[in-house]
Amino acid sequence: DEAFHAVCRWHPKGTLIDNVKWAKLCRQMRFLSNMKNSKHEIDMAFVRHSDARKLDLVRFHSILDDIASMQHPELTKEVKDFSCLCLSSFLQQRSNIKIHLQCCFRTL
Repeated sequence: DEAFHAVCRWHPKGTLIDNVKWAKLCRQMRFLSNMKNSKHEIDMAFVRHSDARKLDLVRFHSILDDIASMQHPELTKEVKDFSCLCLSSFLQQRSNIKIHLQCCFRTL
């Protein structure tokens, strides 16, 4: 849930994840570095899981499961769930660093 809300806070802030935020997340998390994307699997996953080109929380979890299955088809559901937790942790740390930097610049 934290990962979803962290991505929603990216500019422009919103309550859902659009295709631009999804593309940025894919680049930052390097979803494409671990797999060939010759059939545009990452983009097609967004199309399959989005509603009106937006992801809500349920669809966000669903698309992450889909990406984990594509990258590591041999892994169990427990390992994939752990991967989602790692993503949440990474995004929360990134968000905390950004908030810290904003506070530092305000004091200057």
